[in-house]
Amino acid sequence: MKEEDPRVPILINSFIATTGMGFAMILPIIVGAIVDDLEFSRQMVGWIAAANIMGIGLGGMFTAMLIGRFSQLHILRISLVVLLLLDFASIFVSSEAAILLIRFLSGLAGGFVYGTAMAVFSGLNNSIKAFGLYVMTFCIMGAVITSILPSLIAIKGTAAGFLTLVVLSILSLAGTWFIRSISDQISLKTFVSLKFLLSKRTVALALLGYFLMQMSGGTIYAYVERIGKETGVSADFIGITLGLSYLISMAGGTFVFMLGDKRGLRFPILLGLGGLFGGMAILFWSSIPFLFLLGNCLFGISWSIVIPYFQQIQAQQDPHGKVVSFGTLVNMGGRAFGPAIAALILGSGSFLNVIWIGFAAVFLCAIVIWPLLRV
Repeated sequence: MKEEDPRVPILINSFIATTGMGFAMILPIIVGAIVDDLEFSRQMVGWIAAANIMGIGLGGMFTAMLIGRFSQLHILRISLVVLLLLDFASIFVSSEAAILLIRFLSGLAGGFVYGTAMAVFSGLNNSIKAFGLYVMTFCIMGAVITSILPSLIAIKGTAAGFLTLVVLSILSLAGTWFIRSISDQISLKTFVSLKFLLSKRTVALALLGYFLMQMSGGTIYAYVERIGKETGVSADFIGITLGLSYLISMAGGTFVFMLGDKRGLRFPILLGLGGLFGGMAILFWSSIPFLFLLGNCLFGISWSIVIPYFQQIQAQQDPHGKVVSFGTLVNMGGRAFGPAIAALILGSGSFLNVIWIGFAAVFLCAIVIWPLLRV
């Protein structure tokens, strides 16, 4: 390993990781637009989100199996080419079955991209700061894209959203030539088996807690645009809110970058989980635009605090990146499971009811993760 982790390659790798999560990043806007434009049933909001996110998760799982056998750069480049082709093809799909299939396959390719980029970070000497920079990058990109995308979709339809994802993939593909100094730092075929790692109690608890935390976030994120629309918030204000929440969420990533491991794990994780709970509670009053904005911003800041620390817990179990890559499956499994459960039980009820799913998941997460928060 290198003694220093150069920030420029780390930032580029953060951009690449965010590209792998591109559809998830714009999910509230693009899923709602797909359902409205193609006149799908309201349940399709949850199913499209679940299909794409589960694809990302499975891609991360397969990545964990490939690390140590193939070059990280080769995995990234092949996956990015497949991702941009599938996102471009999504423009021409109009049936429910076809959109579910192609979004699943696109998610699979995105999972390879995201999982590999996370594995690159696990090999660095100070991975917690790299994860923090990734969250900051994700928030900046999310703020910019979600602020302008509603207007673009209003003019060009869902094609604007998919073309945005294609552009991200092209830029990321070019970026792979600038991260050589931080990729493939561990020799191939020197890794502990994934099966052995997953048999460890600490790894199981870390991943289960991660699943529950992401289940909460995935549920709220998939339905927040619908919650705003149902409670009378204008489409323009929803777009502004999502953009501002991303921008303000950068404060969480900055907090992580500045704090690092100075206060251990207990303080920042419990602070973040408490913020998630509070942000969801405020969303019950989404009919008041300021509170819709406040709830989203508090939720976003809290998410950007807990994500790097959960990833740090995983990196501590295996610096070679297998656990973090497998964590992509757990991450996306949680994000997909929440919206899928909501789609099954929501029926004709208010979209606000999905908040209760988020509450339950955060509470269970705190219980599961507590044994790992020794300091």
